Amino acid sequence: MCKSINDNFSDPKSLVVAREFSGDVNKEVWYSSELVNYAKISGGNLVLGLKPQEDLSATGQGSTVYFSRWVDHGKITISAKSGCKSPGVVSSFIVRNEFGDEIDFEWVGKDTSNVQTNYYYNNELDYTKMVPSPNLGDTTSKFIDYTIDWQLDSISWYVAGNLVRTVRRSDTWSVAENVFKFPDRPAQLSFSIWDGSNGRPEGTRNWAGYPISYRPNTEYDFNIANVQIKCMYNGNDTWVDHGKITISAKSGCKSPGVVSSFIVRNEFGDEIDFEWVGKDTSNVQTNYYYNNELDYTKMVPSPNLGDTTSKFIDYTIDWQLDSISWYVAGNLVRTVRRSDTWSVAENVFKFPDRPAQLSFSIWDGSNGRPEGTRNWAGYPISYRPNTEYDFNIANVQIKCMYNGNDTYVIPRRSSNDDSGSDSNADDDNDNDNDTDDATSSKSTSSSTSKATKPSSTSFPERNNIGINSNEQNGPVTLVSPVSSASKLTHKGNYISAGYVGLLLAVSFVLIV
Repeated sequence: MCKSINDNFSDPKSLVVAREFSGDVNKEVWYSSELVNYAKISGGNLVLGLKPQEDLSATGQGSTVYFSRWVDHGKITISAKSGCKSPGVVSSFIVRNEFGDEIDFEWVGKDTSNVQTNYYYNNELDYTKMVPSPNLGDTTSKFIDYTIDWQLDSISWYVAGNLVRTVRRSDTWSVAENVFKFPDRPAQLSFSIWDGSNGRPEGTRNWAGYPISYRPNTEYDFNIANVQIKCMYNGNDTWVDHGKITISAKSGCKSPGVVSSFIVRNEFGDEIDFEWVGKDTSNVQTNYYYNNELDYTKMVPSPNLGDTTSKFIDYTIDWQLDSISWYVAGNLVRTVRRSDTWSVAENVFKFPDRPAQLSFSIWDGSNGRPEGTRNWAGYPISYRPNTEYDFNIANVQIKCMYNGNDTYVIPRRSSNDDSGSDSNADDDNDNDNDTDDATSSKSTSSSTSKATKPSSTSFPERNNIGINSNEQNGPVTLVSPVSSASKLTHKGNYISAGYVGLLLAVSFVLIV
């Protein structure tokens, strides 16, 4: 995941072509798109070039450079000179993911007195959100600092240290779709320069300006002198973002009302879980939620396991980009595929896909609980003054998809996604696959396009570098002691675990 850096581009070897990337993100900090490639580190700058093809009327061939790690909130500042004053030349500083969440700065050569800011959610391409900065003079003639400050509740854009725009998450709520239309999932940082005129749809050409006046030896450069990334989660956070988690556990006890839980959940209400209820210890229940929509009909019991309180059994949540699978004792008991969770009405996959925290708990699901909870958990618990029910965990194994040094490799489309050589490639290097309809290209149209259901297999390649098995050997015992059954208001004990090299953070909560 993200690692804070301050890079002055002193080492040319820190930039490699994608096909030569070795996976060592500590040395190969940046990689460029393949084949035709005009990106280099020269004179202490990252230089991204745009050149004409042999046919000067064809779309020019640009450059795209990616940060080798993923970013999940934080502050990114670059010191940059935009491409040039020629109409049609576009320079970009983008944070974007495969879901179509994006935050960006973009400079167009037809007006180098400002920079444009924009954001998208879930590939909904609403260009009316594009806002220009105040007059900056000439952005091609001097290095200026540009900052994206991506926080949990807001996005702010700064130019030369001055705030030019803020979007608050609270202002993006869609009543119709029951969601905040706010970028909140991990994304990749990239820089690019590309031809927005020759061969582009009308809306893109009108936005970028045209035509570019090419000569055989023309080269337009986007120069970046420094990149500073301050990650919110800086590689030692206690959160999980996809992967496989296995625990060896004995559930709480046979008493009705005692609930044991193994949960992966985040602040948005995405959840994946195993839960054991004491009224029936012959199985374990599996469930998942999206965006705090509590649909209990998705709860599915496992096959008969005998007595889950009498022996340690392995339980696994395998959380992948396109599916969630639950295993018991190495046997698959359930799979949910992302492609099956599409909501036509809300235009979204109702599938957990944001970083979450791992926790284990034991709690009283009977006394003082709502009727539905009591009926599910069973009641009453038969307490005595010195009663203690235990949830025992002997081992925790976490295999992270992004293991602190992982990278995300962009799919190989063509020589570069800004070159226009692939008719199906993105027309403006922001991965939105513009069409020939001017209203769906960069324009001032007030209409907002909605994404159709994307392919369930349209994920970029993952390069899982250095994914190791990391284990915490126990046992860890979670207990629910009570001092007096008559005055019990019981929440149980709680343990949270996250991968930090290996960190197991424990927090006990008991209200009596």
